[in-house]
Amino acid sequence: MKKYYKENNLIFIDLDGTLLKDNGKISVLDKLRLKKIQEKNHVCINTGKSFINAKKIQEIIKNNKEIVSYSGHVVSKKEGDSYKHILKKINSEIIFEISDYLLKNRFLNNI
Repeated sequence: MKKYYKENNLIFIDLDGTLLKDNGKISVLDKLRLKKIQEKNHVCINTGKSFINAKKIQEIIKNNKEIVSYSGHVVSKKEGDSYKHILKKINSEIIFEISDYLLKNRFLNNI
């Protein structure tokens, strides 16, 4: 498989129109690619969907990482068999601080 990504990154995956096709399903090829990417990277679901809907997709792709749902308003982390909502309603000032940090530390090429 051709490598389209670097290793040891934090990767956010959008669902609708990106990972999910028009029929709401994930292609077999995308599942294989995602499995390979998850071996050496931290992959988080990022979606406008509700937490419950995002969690269903997370189970399909066998990802036990954080979920960013409700268009960024809720961040949930898996702890054992349940999830803890670790962040709700992100303040725009915090977003700018995070963006600056990521850019300064070369996690992002551009925004």
